[in-house]
Amino acid sequence: MSHCRTVAVYCRTAREDDFAIGRQAEIVRRYAKEHGYVNLALYADNGASGLTLDRPAFSRLKRHIAEGRVKAVIVSDMSRVSRNCLDVLSWIDSLRHSGVSFVSVVDGISNDMIERKDELFQRLCEYLERQKN
Repeated sequence: MSHCRTVAVYCRTAREDDFAIGRQAEIVRRYAKEHGYVNLALYADNGASGLTLDRPAFSRLKRHIAEGRVKAVIVSDMSRVSRNCLDVLSWIDSLRHSGVSFVSVVDGISNDMIERKDELFQRLCEYLERQKN
């Protein structure tokens, strides 16, 4: 495992939209700078559905996590990971078990909340339900 692991900036849009990807990345980069995160690496799925986790950049991110190359994952909001609440919870739990931090900027979700699973689950489900409407 490298001593200089990266902080993954993950972005996703359902439709090809370079502006939206750039906006998400800017939100995350601003948060990263304000909170002392360095060595950022962008993983972007531009035009990929949030209904599946089988996306090129997301798959590459998961591989890099498994290889120990990533120390944290930051997203603008949780719907960028998936539109499926259970997929998001499962993935966040796998990150925790891998020793990888997770932050969802807009949702205010970070590692301290992840330890309080009931609160995390409630916030996640409420957020994803709002996204459907």
